[in-house]
Amino acid sequence: SQAFAQGYGRGGHGRGGGQGHGRGARMAEALGLDEAQRAQARAIRQQARQDSQQARQQLRTLRQQMRTLWSADQPDEDAINALHQQMSQLQRQIQDRRLQARIQFQQILTPEQRAQMQQLREQRGERRGQRGHGRHGRRGGHGRGDGFGPRIMQQLNLDEAQRQQIQTLRQQMREDLEPVRADLAESRRNLRDLMSAEQIDQGAITAVQDRMDVLRQVSQERRVEFRLAVRNVLTAEQRAQLQQLRQERQGRRGMRGMGQGRGMGRGMGHGRGMGQGMGPGMGGDFDF
Repeated sequence: SQAFAQGYGRGGHGRGGGQGHGRGARMAEALGLDEAQRAQARAIRQQARQDSQQARQQLRTLRQQMRTLWSADQPDEDAINALHQQMSQLQRQIQDRRLQARIQFQQILTPEQRAQMQQLREQRGERRGQRGHGRHGRRGGHGRGDGFGPRIMQQLNLDEAQRQQIQTLRQQMREDLEPVRADLAESRRNLRDLMSAEQIDQGAITAVQDRMDVLRQVSQERRVEFRLAVRNVLTAEQRAQLQQLRQERQGRRGMRGMGQGRGMGRGMGHGRGMGQGMGPGMGGDFDF
């Protein structure tokens, strides 16, 4: 859209990453950490989690407020975008603290261990990239990631005219966001390179993070615009049914999340489909 094109130059907040203690234990074994290093790593991680606890609690509160805003008969676009910005700021606080912990962790490693850790990260990044191409293909082809996939559309019993309208809105959003996705991908590569350097340049890292924050905000605002436009295509009954379906899905996610022990990991997107964070999470004791 013209309005979006004029605004370009500006992911949301979603599920945390990290795969729990298993991956962290494997990292510790792979690096050959001695007992002193393991104890230091645990202390660094625990302090980082403690320092970020308040921000995570505030995020949970804001997510509930976001659900309330979207449940209104006429959602307030300005209020939604303002709340997204608050959530982004909290996510950035958590991310900055995590970066600090990652730097502290690297400082307790020997040069050989740092080189080995970088090699492990590169291998994992390659595997993740290969998986990501497949996921992106499915999401791009069937509308996953924007909240209006085939299952939802079938459950809402949309007529053909409504389906065509939503498909047109989705295609326009994707075209608008394509340069943003490309810029985000390049920024993530730059961030990985900076984080793998022998001497970490925090100023350069901050500049890349600032750029990614701007890009995520652009993406998020465009997704809000799309979602509001789709609501206008639906009948009042369909909007009510959509809200109920989303509440049910959120409840199921909450039940799954309670048992998974997720850590301070990846993910910066409200809902699904947004960009990744800084890379490996802090789900395990030694996974920085």
